[in-house]
Amino acid sequence: MFQFFKKKIENTKTISDYKKQYLREKTTESIEALFKELKQSKVWVPFNASLMDGSDEQEGVRLKPDILRKGDDYFYPCFLTEQDIPKDYYDRFSWLQIPFTDCLFTAERIGKFPVRGIVLDAFSDPVEIDKGVFEAIRQS
Repeated sequence: MFQFFKKKIENTKTISDYKKQYLREKTTESIEALFKELKQSKVWVPFNASLMDGSDEQEGVRLKPDILRKGDDYFYPCFLTEQDIPKDYYDRFSWLQIPFTDCLFTAERIGKFPVRGIVLDAFSDPVEIDKGVFEAIRQS
């Protein structure tokens, strides 16, 4: 006797697809789906790297994140792919690919500027994520 199995269809959506869907629909369901995927994703973040001279008894490299300004608001930029980063911006920084959940922590701890939140892909179809929803992302 033969048994037939339905072929399991893998979810082939990328994090960029979820972002595009949210930008198209702007629904609660689409933002929740984006948050759920972001929680499991790594993103690219820009840093200025500087050597610590040991004068404060610390040695090594300090990574200072870039902060973008939009009007009176400041945002911590994260990019879904390297292709989403304009070349002139890319060339000005050192880059790390880190878990998005680490970005939430970093954005909450930046003290030099009153950071309002994170901006995904700031230069092409940006999505602004206010600090007020960080906990919802962690819980998704």
